Amino acid sequence: MAHVLNISKIELRCERGGSFMSEERNKILKLLEEGHLTADEAEKLLDALDNKNEANQDSKKDNRQSESSEKNSFQNTVKKDFKSFTDGLMNFIDDTIQRVKEGPFEFSFNHVSVKRKYEFSSEEVNHLNFDLTNSSVEFLPAEGETVTIQCNGKVYKEDDQETAEKIFDSSLSVGITNDKLHIDQEQKNVSAELVIHMPKKVYEQAYIKTVNGSVKSRSVQLNVARITTVNGSVRLGDYEGDMLYVEAKHGSIKLDDVKVSKAKLETTTGSIYYDGKVDYLDADVTTGSVRAYLYNTDAQRVDLKTATGSTQLYLPKDIKVKGNANTSVGSIDVNLPEVVVNKMDQHMVKKMVHFYNVAENESGLDVDIETKTGSIRIYSLS
Repeated sequence: MAHVLNISKIELRCERGGSFMSEERNKILKLLEEGHLTADEAEKLLDALDNKNEANQDSKKDNRQSESSEKNSFQNTVKKDFKSFTDGLMNFIDDTIQRVKEGPFEFSFNHVSVKRKYEFSSEEVNHLNFDLTNSSVEFLPAEGETVTIQCNGKVYKEDDQETAEKIFDSSLSVGITNDKLHIDQEQKNVSAELVIHMPKKVYEQAYIKTVNGSVKSRSVQLNVARITTVNGSVRLGDYEGDMLYVEAKHGSIKLDDVKVSKAKLETTTGSIYYDGKVDYLDADVTTGSVRAYLYNTDAQRVDLKTATGSTQLYLPKDIKVKGNANTSVGSIDVNLPEVVVNKMDQHMVKKMVHFYNVAENESGLDVDIETKTGSIRIYSLS
């Protein structure tokens, strides 16, 4: 991203904007918060809105003043052109909000509902490979030895049930190749909600990709997993594995009661929440916050990075730690027992803190936290 949105500046704009154009401002901020606008796009819209405000104020002033006809003509032409431009931006905001309400494609069209159920023996399944377009996935634990997939689908722009079912069956492919359970979806006018009941065992590898949809999981063990979504959130609870990689372009990531060796988490617009045990944690957010609760004292490294947003890290009281935290705009608060904190501010431009409670040659948790605009908090678990 070429330029990072300054949240403080946006808040100031909203405060001074009063009731004038407050609705448009709120629309922009809501779209940014929900991840439907990038920081750059939001700032451009706010700039355009401010300029429109100034143009309107100038227009009122011009009506009270006597200007030469040539100058008035020029200004009116400029303002008229600019008004068309900013009105177009406001229409874009309204259209975006409507599209958000309607979803990834035109939900206003009629649709036909389709239900399917698939069953496979868990002995046949060691790997998962899902490549989806408009689908959400939820994993739940199951008793017995059968993997059960319950599918609630919709086919849009179609009224005939029989035709819709043929379209759906041709769009969604479900099956097993060798020991890999695969689900593939192609057509964009088809959506599906997949609820997959997984018998308890360690599944070797999982690759789950969806463009428009969320991924949820409860009490499932995946040794190595890669989960990606463009528009949607990722929620994992009571999860255990070795390596976990999660990427959400526009959406939040929440991992609760998780135990993994390595976790790499990324989102462009959204928040990251981690609660559990980990050896190596790497979290990267462009616009949004990071909050992590670590419970194991043998954790080795934590890297937390945000461009615009706050960061909170909670550690066991008796953990050995050494680390650095820095921010350009915001405060840094390190509150760990028996930890030495050294502040190294650089000409009031960048705030840096080095903290440690280990001897020179003693090992401990390495922590590196960085944010451009936001506060940093490092506390002990209560």
